Amino acid sequence: MLELAVKANLPVIGATTTDPVNLGAVLHAATGKVANVFDCSARDLSLPLGTRLQPGTLYYAYDPPQTVNWLLVYQAFVTKKSTLVVVNPKQMHCVMFDVGAIRVPKKMVRDFVKKYASDDKFEDVYRALSGLSYKDVIEVSKLAMTAHGEYTPRAIRAIRQAHYGAVRGLQQVSTDYLHYEPQMDLMKWVATHGSLLKLDAPELLTPRGLLFCGPPGTGKTMGAKYIAKTLDLPLYMLEIGSVMSKWHGESDENLRTALNQAELNEPCILLIDEVEKLFKGTDDSGISTRLLAYLLWWLQEHKTKVFTIMTTNDQASIPPELVRPGRLDRIIEFFRLDHLQAAKFIAVLVAKLGKAVGVTGIDAKEILVGLYPDASYPTSQKYWHSHATIFEAVLEKVRESFINQSQDEESVS
Repeated sequence: MLELAVKANLPVIGATTTDPVNLGAVLHAATGKVANVFDCSARDLSLPLGTRLQPGTLYYAYDPPQTVNWLLVYQAFVTKKSTLVVVNPKQMHCVMFDVGAIRVPKKMVRDFVKKYASDDKFEDVYRALSGLSYKDVIEVSKLAMTAHGEYTPRAIRAIRQAHYGAVRGLQQVSTDYLHYEPQMDLMKWVATHGSLLKLDAPELLTPRGLLFCGPPGTGKTMGAKYIAKTLDLPLYMLEIGSVMSKWHGESDENLRTALNQAELNEPCILLIDEVEKLFKGTDDSGISTRLLAYLLWWLQEHKTKVFTIMTTNDQASIPPELVRPGRLDRIIEFFRLDHLQAAKFIAVLVAKLGKAVGVTGIDAKEILVGLYPDASYPTSQKYWHSHATIFEAVLEKVRESFINQSQDEESVS
């Protein structure tokens, strides 16, 4: 949008950035025009830093004072058929065409990454830096190489999660987990559609989102982590409750800012956990209704590779317009595990948890029988257990074994 506005010679453009240091270089790279500094505090608006306005020239002013007479500025730039980009104004004036945040041109970031990334890691490192200002790209890269000794997506995400990109209602979530047993249809979806989020695929083919529904503890949130980790994409969580504000209009702005930040970090996974809570509240002020309306609009209209995953424990409370084609692609149901699935899950957990704390000799079959006694072997879902219940049962047995093993070692010594 910035490039288009400059090409159209719009007189005054309003924009935002967090990187004043490289502003001139970013504007040049984004528009193809050399950007000149304009002094908005000068009394004679035709004399920026002692030089008269040149026809068809691009200027920029960073953080201008509130006393500027923007009508005079507009008239001056109309006369010279030049463009002024007003960056981070105290208040957007009616004469300004708002282009929003100034995005760093992809070529600038790619050229920087080429200096340090190996060929096999180049594309993944480049994607891991998406959404940052050019200043932050440089800082995150250097911190990642210093702190982790490598220039990899994992190192970059670790630095970003710890130090960068804090936006109200949006937080980056770690994709690490000890073990997860994905359902077959989830694995099939990742295998057949997942790569489209990373490829330069046409918009028509790009997946938009999934709804995970099922009882609590069945691995819906872990399913989002599984997709993000398998595809090596960052995972962000949108917390609707944190977006809410008692001040008029602030909740709406918080949601727009959070979704815009997610778009800046494309390709990525956006998780909205327990989305039914947005539909169950009673809100006399109309805030929830407005947020829902904007969320539905964004799900339908956004053009970025932000893949949305929503989870719900109560699918009946979800309005049908939320999951219609164009907003989400499909619904995946999550179930509790039968005794055969649980046997495999328990065996892996016993091995991994035992190795993690140095405990051996745990009887996986004993845990299985405790959860699924002989009378419960019928296939009725009534007797099945959630991932969370099984994990807790294994963890409890590991605790007991660790205590017993520690006591035996003390008695021997």
